[in-house]
Amino acid sequence: MSLIARLGVILGLDNKEFISGIDDATKKTREFEMNQKRALRNAQKAQDEFMGMAARGLAGVAAAALAVGKAFQYADQIEDTAKAFDVATSSMMAMQAAFVASGGSAENAGGALQKLAIAQQGAIEGSDELRESFAKLGISGKDVEELE
Repeated sequence: MSLIARLGVILGLDNKEFISGIDDATKKTREFEMNQKRALRNAQKAQDEFMGMAARGLAGVAAAALAVGKAFQYADQIEDTAKAFDVATSSMMAMQAAFVASGGSAENAGGALQKLAIAQQGAIEGSDELRESFAKLGISGKDVEELE
């Protein structure tokens, strides 16, 4: 016999209503506990989903930042190449676009300018073969010397 029931017998009290109230309170406490556990599971699930979305978002931001960084780096390369060969950046970009349109690579434009500069220097220094090559393109020896 429980302590409360024994106390009720000693005092001669009708404790049925009191015990019923205690049982109801116990039942409600257990329901509250179950509801709290369910709420915690739902909160944990929501937090996990949020962290997953945040991680995907951060990965997207990092990829975008990398792409922007590469775009700036590529723009710097174009500008550096244009300056090295004393041509306008827009001309360098047009030359790269022409290379790509003809099935080549934009990176080959700088190499082509370098080869042209070497050929020009050779023609200036008197290479008949190079002067002839320029002449076939409609560029005279005088024009070769004046090329910039």
